[in-house]
Order: sequence, then structure tokens, then C-alpha cells
Amino acid sequence: MSKCKLTPIISFLYKIKDLEPKELLIKSMDEWYSNKDYKKWLSKYFTKNYNIIPLLTKRNLDVYKRIGIKKLPTYFINGYLLPEFYELYDIRYHL
Repeated sequence: MSKCKLTPIISFLYKIKDLEPKELLIKSMDEWYSNKDYKKWLSKYFTKNYNIIPLLTKRNLDVYKRIGIKKLPTYFINGYLLPEFYELYDIRYHL
């Protein structure tokens, strides 16, 4: 499976939205949409090695706490949390 050449751009924009000033995000997006020169844009903006994993982990844990997820996997059906005493297999009895 080949990677889309936009993957580094999307990855960069996602990373810097929380780690860099908002102005850098806007400037980099403006420049990308102005000329779409992939190699030039990448060499100018994609220079730091951002470690996004701790940020994503913390963000995910915050979301889990906020909506009441205590274990993974957790199943939701029509927006409702499947009670712990049910298994996903049991759903067929409730449909």
C-alpha cells in the first residue's frame, strides 16, 4: 500500500496545532495552498522531530475520563454505553 504524499503535511499540521503558535500553523497552511510545492514546503516547515505520542495519550485519557470509559474495548450502541455485564456477542439478543 503506497503512502499518500500529503501524509507528512497532514501529520505536521496536526502536530503543530497544539505544540506551536497558531500563527505558524496558519502561515504554513497559507503557503501550502499558495504554491503546493511539496518538497519546498516540507523542507521549510517539517524540520523538528515532534514527539506527539505523549500528547495524544494524555488527550485520549482525558476524553476517556470525561465520558466514563474505564476499560478498552468499550462498546457504544446508538450513543449508549454497553453495560459491562454484557459481551458484544450478546447484542444479537437485544436487536
